Amino acid sequence: MIIFMYYTVLTEEQSRELIDSSQIYTAYREALQQSANYSGSMIWKRVKDREYLYRLLDRFGNAKSLGRRCAETEARYVAFMNGKQESKLRVESVKAELDNRARYCKAASAGGRKSSGH
Repeated sequence: MIIFMYYTVLTEEQSRELIDSSQIYTAYREALQQSANYSGSMIWKRVKDREYLYRLLDRFGNAKSLGRRCAETEARYVAFMNGKQESKLRVESVKAELDNRARYCKAASAGGRKSSGH
């Protein structure tokens, strides 16, 4: 029995686009992984006469105290909020570029030639 393998011959431009697209996809996955570090939220909670920083862990309200309000916890809160915002913007930016590349690759693939493997 003979089995023929068919593949698409890519032009030089299509090959470059494939490489560029895979690099953008890798950047997108890395951005998603980084954004996972900023899941949840942080809030200040008053207990008796003191405020404490809490990291909310899930939608059910489970939280972990990060300590009393002081310069260190305030800096930690600011760093978390800034990091979360930057991470969100990075994911959105790379996702937009990935979507743009997908449209371009779809259009560019129209010129591919089918060829048999023999």
